[in-house]
Amino acid sequence: MKNIGVYTNLSKDTDLEVTKKLVALLSNNNINFQLFDTLKNEHSFKNFVFFTEKDYSKLDLVITIGGDGTVLNVVKDCGKYNTKILAINKGTKGFLTEIELENIDKVLDIINGNYAIDKRILIEVCLKNNKYLALNEAFVSRKTSMTCLNAKINDLLVDSYQCDGLLVATPTGSTAYSLSAGGPIISPNASVMCITPVCSHSLRSKPIIVGDTDTIEITLEQSYEDAILTIDGVEVDSINVNNTIKIKKSSHSINFLRLKESSFYSKLLNRLHGLV
Repeated sequence: MKNIGVYTNLSKDTDLEVTKKLVALLSNNNINFQLFDTLKNEHSFKNFVFFTEKDYSKLDLVITIGGDGTVLNVVKDCGKYNTKILAINKGTKGFLTEIELENIDKVLDIINGNYAIDKRILIEVCLKNNKYLALNEAFVSRKTSMTCLNAKINDLLVDSYQCDGLLVATPTGSTAYSLSAGGPIISPNASVMCITPVCSHSLRSKPIIVGDTDTIEITLEQSYEDAILTIDGVEVDSINVNNTIKIKKSSHSINFLRLKESSFYSKLLNRLHGLV
């Protein structure tokens, strides 16, 4: 990997301690890299090369410093250009991160080829001629009072949900908002998506697992007020009764770099229960 970018979340690495450690590690091992341009005004990095959102197509690898939210910040651009991601955990749960702070030297192992590729699907969400990519989930939610949402799979009605919202999660997103809403934990290797109702006013509303070759459509029932579409935690648009949200597996995907000894299930135990 010749072209490496370092993306720092300044709200996580507030004193830049981790960034400085990583910069020293890469520099001392003669590894070429660039820093994201939010650091260009930092005196400590005045002699370095910087990259912007326009440069992801030129990068082989982006190393993020932060938590899962930081990874989500770069997913859209990395997915478009097949740029790999290696995440250093400076957040809380860190389901998407791989390197802990005390093991930052392991970044060198991965750069030197000691890694496995963990391929994760993205979903494509279409609304009003706009297309969005999501790694975790698309969420259709009420603005104020309870809403009613109709869900179809391949043009067939599945159910009408009186609820606070409806999530469509990827296997990656199954350990995020969907898990908090009562959805199942799904292996990242599974070729599925999960429809999870949030605070449904019904005893029969349960999460539904569908194949990732299916197309999901969500509409707002007549007479209900507008709803909101949120992609990976970011509100992107409003929805009215005339709109249809279409969700399917994207042709783009994300390649995370993992240590060869790393396991999804050991990470699951560690993040959720602190057992290993």
